Amino acid sequence: MRRSFRQIAFASLIALGLSGSAKADAVIGGPVVSPVGSSTATIEFTGSSAGYTGDFYFLGWGTSDAILHFAPDTRETGLGQWLFNNHSSEVGAAVALDAFFESQSVLHFAYEIVHPRPKRDLFRTDVGDDALNFVYDASTGFYGVEDLRRSQRGYDGDFNDAEFAIEFQSIPAPGSLMLLGLGGFALTRRRSR
Repeated sequence: MRRSFRQIAFASLIALGLSGSAKADAVIGGPVVSPVGSSTATIEFTGSSAGYTGDFYFLGWGTSDAILHFAPDTRETGLGQWLFNNHSSEVGAAVALDAFFESQSVLHFAYEIVHPRPKRDLFRTDVGDDALNFVYDASTGFYGVEDLRRSQRGYDGDFNDAEFAIEFQSIPAPGSLMLLGLGGFALTRRRSR
């Protein structure tokens, strides 16, 4: 997904506003990228300071330009795996994403405003300017959502309307597990002699 100069300049200004906080290394519109091959990911809901109510979804994964592998549509919304609601989900709740990732896989998310009606709006990380409603800090796993568009009255750019922690877990290759098992078997046989 290519960003225009205007988008990059805006993201830089917002990032300056976030500096000095726990979100100092966060990148607005920055992609969530699997840092290692053969991994899974867990998302934890860490809080919300929003007036609007929203649902957070895992759309799938692929490249920065496209979703190549779509997540299962758990609520028949066409938005993939439902994860959390920023007002009814319990802080500290965690969900494992229904996927296995290769190194450098880009994960895509959506945030849908569901209340108040008719305010409904949808932000997707795979859609141009929508990505600017998400912020990610790869060093801490912090992931935040801003529930208003930049052009809307009341936009504050604080990215605390829904907050999450993303953690990747490496999965040993099948060959590694087999070697580990053979090593344990060899030790057991040696001790029994």
